[in-house]
Amino acid sequence: MNGATGITDVQAEVRALRARVRADRRTVGLPLLVFGILTLVDSALLAVIALMPESGGAKLTLLLYWPLAGAAGLIVLRDHARRLAARAGVGGGPRSYEVVTVGFVVSLPVLALLFVPVFFVGGYWATLAWPAAILTAIALRQRNNVVYGVAVALALTGLVQGLLAATPRGSVEGWAAIALQVAAGVALILGGRTADRRARAV
Repeated sequence: MNGATGITDVQAEVRALRARVRADRRTVGLPLLVFGILTLVDSALLAVIALMPESGGAKLTLLLYWPLAGAAGLIVLRDHARRLAARAGVGGGPRSYEVVTVGFVVSLPVLALLFVPVFFVGGYWATLAWPAAILTAIALRQRNNVVYGVAVALALTGLVQGLLAATPRGSVEGWAAIALQVAAGVALILGGRTADRRARAV
């Protein structure tokens, strides 16, 4: 009887361990997937605005997109982590997005005053700096080296994007900046889906 109980306990521990591993891997996959989608949406906005006559409304749209989309993305991640914690007993602690979400929302006025002008270059926004900064905050909070590496790569891509974007609207270089952002968004989504598949395979 004790042997059967011991086997049951081991099986329960294995299931719990698998749940923790899946949760850890989803802290890689889900942020990449969420911010990859948001990056593609922003790319579409950039393309539409590039085809329109320059206006204050277009610039305001670009100004507001990442602050609002970044907050929305973090709220999605926070709520997912909460559901995971409630269902499987994992997802809290360093996996929680609560601190990053609250910190981002509270700091938005400061970001608007100090950093937004940095993202504006020649009629376009070097927008990859936003998801790179948010993913960096997530990686540091969760001590997630994979997400941190992605954030650094995204930041370097954003520097190249900024150089390309420092050109007249509608120029070849300007469109190359948008194409680079599309490629970054697709790469984030593919990376997120790959990590999620590996998590489900555990």
